Amino acid sequence: MPKVEAYHIDQQEAIAGYVYRCPGCGLEHHLPLVQWKFNGDLEKPTFDRTIRSTFTRYGRHQLCYSFIRRGKIYFSNECTHGMAGKTVLMEEIKQKEPVV
Repeated sequence: MPKVEAYHIDQQEAIAGYVYRCPGCGLEHHLPLVQWKFNGDLEKPTFDRTIRSTFTRYGRHQLCYSFIRRGKIYFSNECTHGMAGKTVLMEEIKQKEPVV
């Protein structure tokens, strides 16, 4: 099952990037192909750069900092969530129900 999902700028465009839900911060991280190179493997993805996301939650500055290799997320010790310093397998993308 895929661990990342392609996204498009619009229905006619080529793939613009990939998205996955981060088990550390709980957010979707979007990785545009103009910035990240992708190995093409949806089940064991690898991206060539680190992923750094800063945001505010409950009035506090948060940091999610990781990289993805062969379907695993390697979280930096700098993360402000409970996955800091851990390595986890990526979660499968849940298939969306078709809109009827």
